[in-house]
Amino acid sequence: KYFFNILQGYDASLSDLYERIYLDNVWGQARSEYYQSLNKVFYEIAQVCNMPVRIPPQFWQDIVDENDRIVLILEHLDYLKKMRGEKSHYGSAAWSISQLQEPASSIRDKLEQLGGIGKSTARLVQEIIDTRSSKYYQWMLFGGQKIK
Repeated sequence: KYFFNILQGYDASLSDLYERIYLDNVWGQARSEYYQSLNKVFYEIAQVCNMPVRIPPQFWQDIVDENDRIVLILEHLDYLKKMRGEKSHYGSAAWSISQLQEPASSIRDKLEQLGGIGKSTARLVQEIIDTRSSKYYQWMLFGGQKIK
């Protein structure tokens, strides 16, 4: 309410626009469609400029533990697939890994028992455990282009 009162005093013509974006959420977040449209524009610009849309792994891979590395990669994949208009289950797989109390490597043969993790995602997680990355992730991170 405070924000809308200030906005009304600044430029009343903007109130309707902002209400359509923000009013549905009591926590002050914009509607998910708004975030999706912003992400889509950013993703398209990043593709044109040949820049990664997520912080590249070399900046974080040595400072996170095994489970956090897996979660980051799965969340990045989830974002990248959705920005391409594809369905993704990687977000729920990331959440399942984030809930583990032990390293994922200690249950590597039981990963499929976790929510959101099927055979292919289990293989991907095992690759991350073994190599600290994933060829598929690298390919997706750099826009599906050849990796140098």
